[in-house]
Amino acid sequence: EAIMKAIFSEYSGGEINIGTGYETSLNQLISIIESVVKRKILFRYLPHRTFDIQEIYLDISEAKRQLQWIPSTPLRDGITQVVKWMQKHHAL
Repeated sequence: EAIMKAIFSEYSGGEINIGTGYETSLNQLISIIESVVKRKILFRYLPHRTFDIQEIYLDISEAKRQLQWIPSTPLRDGITQVVKWMQKHHAL
């Protein structure tokens, strides 16, 4: 917590995206989660709606510039850490 306070004490406001710095498709994300939890995720694709976002990529340049932050945890490792935390605290 102290580290986060120190980082954000220099923050000048506005929106900052935190992410891996590279694009990940929904199918890739599902595959990673399935491999971490060691079970298939049941889902279905619905018909496209005109207002659905087809592609999104979060620009992390402001996090780098304002917070001197760079991604250091690979996506799979981060998901693994979240799943372990949830299993410990929420009996998944």
